[in-house]
Amino acid sequence: MRRLFVCAFCVAGLASAYAGQAATPAGAMANCGRSSDSGDLTRLAMIRKLLDTGHPYAALAHLDATGMKGIGVDDLRADALRRIGHSAEAQALYQGLLTTCLAGAGHHGLGLLAGEAGRLGESVDHLRQARLALPADVRVRSDLGYALLLSGDLEAAKFEFLTAQDLDPEDPKAALNLVLLFYRQGDTARAEAVAQRYHVGADELTRLRDTAAQLAPQQHDTAAQLAPQQHDTASQLAPQPHDTAAQAAPQQYDTAAQPAPQEYDTAAQLAPQQHDAVAQPAPQQGE
Repeated sequence: MRRLFVCAFCVAGLASAYAGQAATPAGAMANCGRSSDSGDLTRLAMIRKLLDTGHPYAALAHLDATGMKGIGVDDLRADALRRIGHSAEAQALYQGLLTTCLAGAGHHGLGLLAGEAGRLGESVDHLRQARLALPADVRVRSDLGYALLLSGDLEAAKFEFLTAQDLDPEDPKAALNLVLLFYRQGDTARAEAVAQRYHVGADELTRLRDTAAQLAPQQHDTAAQLAPQQHDTASQLAPQPHDTAAQAAPQQYDTAAQPAPQEYDTAAQLAPQQHDAVAQPAPQQGE
């Protein structure tokens, strides 16, 4: 799942933040709305553009050259470090943002890191926190949608993708995510209709179709791994009612008035055990 999570975003740049873009504009990041030197804002915007166009090493060099400090700089640096694979350093910077006015950007970055590491449940949790802080951010909605798509929650993913498309109808990445979703749902007609509307090329369409085909077995394998756990737990519990009944039988013979409450109490104790044992694995499927 980790490899698919990373590579799928490489196909046509399905989610902008995985391609290195931030959740907040450079100008707003500098001091969270407080006045900033116009020259500093210009430099931050230039560095953001370097990241957006795939030049993280150059972005880091310019950040060092400016000598600037602050949470806006930390966010840019974290994005650049994540892009070049320095996950631990990026994670520390993103976590530092969680207690600031850039908490949404921090959760966004942590969600991307978790997804790249294969921790899908953690990724969804962080991206949902990012959505709470930045509900109108196209990148956050698109990234959350893709994480939900990977987790198998297709309807929730569809809601996020449609929201992203409504927020920015001209954003081709939101359209590509929708094409992928429709292919995953087996709705080829709608997938190709969206592709035609946004002039998606034939090669791009083939890659999206192939990615959708890969998603289904990945999600199936995750569910299959959880199923034996439920079966094994139930198998361990199943003999208990029979064994308990066998133990109770001599008591019924010796004292006729006592067995009925004992059998009822034992069954009452076993019932929540079976319910709890089966209920515990369920959250693993969402992760």
